[in-house]
Amino acid sequence: MGTGTVTAMAKVKMGDVWDRTTQVLSGRAGALASIGVVTLFLPLVATLLVALAMPPVGPSTAFVTLALLVVVAVLGVLGALAMLALASDPATTLADAWRRARQRLLPAIGVSAVLILIAVIALVPAMVVVWQAKIDMAALAGTGATTIASGTKTFLAIYYIAYAVLLFWAIARLAPLNAVVLHERLGLGAIRRSVALTRGHTWRLIGVILLYAVVLTIVRLAVQSVIGVIFRLILGPQQIGAAMFVAGIAGAAVTTAFTVLAVTFTAQLYVALAARQPTAT
Repeated sequence: MGTGTVTAMAKVKMGDVWDRTTQVLSGRAGALASIGVVTLFLPLVATLLVALAMPPVGPSTAFVTLALLVVVAVLGVLGALAMLALASDPATTLADAWRRARQRLLPAIGVSAVLILIAVIALVPAMVVVWQAKIDMAALAGTGATTIASGTKTFLAIYYIAYAVLLFWAIARLAPLNAVVLHERLGLGAIRRSVALTRGHTWRLIGVILLYAVVLTIVRLAVQSVIGVIFRLILGPQQIGAAMFVAGIAGAAVTTAFTVLAVTFTAQLYVALAARQPTAT
């Protein structure tokens, strides 16, 4: 076997990756947090401010909301790339991380756009069934009072369960995707490379992703609820909007902190996987 052959039997222990993640955070937490604040926390706070200032419905609201989502998504990708660069190599400076992130931003966005398009296309059969069955989605989302044939219900239930399973599988297998785009300078080829890197680690990664999602949800809801209640008591019932805004800021802070943690983990995951499965030559 050549030096570039993928070693399929090599396994990465998630505990070891976590240990290296904590080591990186202990030394570079400030620099990583600065990236998270600029590319995630501040955009989320700005989104909250705009949401409070804009009317609840209307064409302008829809346009501004869409524009904000695009900006937040682009900044999120930029920040993830910069954090990946910084967390992967102790020799990388903050300036180098930003430079490398800017260089690989467009390829990363392009790959993400392709994957999002595939995910949307995969939902088309279910959308067609909903359209043909003339299901009132507004009523279903509101009161749930709408008639759906039993056969249609069964098909949609099976389809959405299968879609969710495949989505979790894809998220796990593509966990190091942005790291591959950044470090190996690949475009769409990063998809195949990510799948190769994570071979044999799917269930471990799914477990990590589920644990992360559960903990993030619980912590965010708890922090927002506590902060919201405290500020409602302080500001009074007439300032519910202000209390909700403060709670939203707290939620954005939690999201930013967990994102920094997740990206740092992903950086160390990529380093470990790439060391055991070098690029084929």
